[in-house]
Amino acid sequence: MLSAPAQPPRLPLLETRGLEFEYSGGFRLGPIDLRLHAGELAALSGEPGVGKSTLLRLLAARLPAQTGTLLFRQEPLEWTAGGLAAWRRRLGVLDQATTLPAGRSTRELMRLSLAARGLGGRDRRREAMRILGETGQLTRADLPCGSLSTGQSRWAQLALALCGLPDLLLLDEPFAHLSPDHQDELLAFLVRQSSRGTAILFCLHGDRPRLPEGTRRLHLAGGRLEGDGQGWRR
Repeated sequence: MLSAPAQPPRLPLLETRGLEFEYSGGFRLGPIDLRLHAGELAALSGEPGVGKSTLLRLLAARLPAQTGTLLFRQEPLEWTAGGLAAWRRRLGVLDQATTLPAGRSTRELMRLSLAARGLGGRDRRREAMRILGETGQLTRADLPCGSLSTGQSRWAQLALALCGLPDLLLLDEPFAHLSPDHQDELLAFLVRQSSRGTAILFCLHGDRPRLPEGTRRLHLAGGRLEGDGQGWRR
């Protein structure tokens, strides 16, 4: 059986303090106090529509909270163009609603992403080859994304999320529509990434894989985070 990495150090990599977001219909998410540590594998569950995707968007600074603070290694997020760019370079995000451009290949999209992060041509090629190899995408790297299956597309999106060696991965329902074997394969990959020091938070919905022993479990209900929200493990 897979096991998640051992207890992370006390100092959090990512922290939220009193994070709140109010929807137009009046439903309020928060306040959310959360700490994520380097090398931590955390699963977020909750009923549909409870705000799991919204929370990930808040953490990724794709959506501004009405109140509260986001901190990375104890430094608060600055809502400036430079501050947001620096914040997002630390993250890899897999959004369930994202579709890849049908006419582009995974390799092409990765090189564009790595160029946006400032890597030169030789470094872009080397980094793209490394990530494609780790995610098993080398044989499909030059196929149009429109020709990929659901599972293959999910791996391609994950490869893009890994561009730039992010400290934190935020994955919205990464196991959705995958077969049990492919879910296990993806989970084993995430365990390997967390063992290298990457913090990983992923949302669960519907059919879910058997989580590794030591996975931190969080639950969102009624706009509040339940369980080990402050950073300890079950």
